[in-house]
Amino acid sequence: MARPVNDFFVYQVNFLLVAAGAVVQQTINFDAGSDFTWYYGNYAADMAAAAQTNATRTYPLADIMITPSDTSSQFMQAAVPVTSLFGNGENPFVLPAPRVIPARSSIIFQLTSRDAINMNVRLSLIGIKKYLG
Repeated sequence: MARPVNDFFVYQVNFLLVAAGAVVQQTINFDAGSDFTWYYGNYAADMAAAAQTNATRTYPLADIMITPSDTSSQFMQAAVPVTSLFGNGENPFVLPAPRVIPARSSIIFQLTSRDAINMNVRLSLIGIKKYLG
């Protein structure tokens, strides 16, 4: 069976056990065989894996700075709250303009915690892979 020209895909960035006030970085390295078009951003967050219900959902008190390698120009002039660029599963953040991320590039995510306890934050970049060649 032939590989599709375009396919749905999710890139995930995990910030686990982020201490209160910590500044941490994660990098996504994008597939060498496909460009990625990023359409939606989602987050999931919890406080040190504490049980959650819909009524007790965690909103991460953290700021994010995003720097892609293809331009080295940050997506914002200063770090912004995670919830400014990532929604939850019921309400994903829709990028105002889809962002094409070229094959073999990367994005650095820098997260700064503003919370008083350890937290886990998972960010999802939801989009489409466009296979090359």
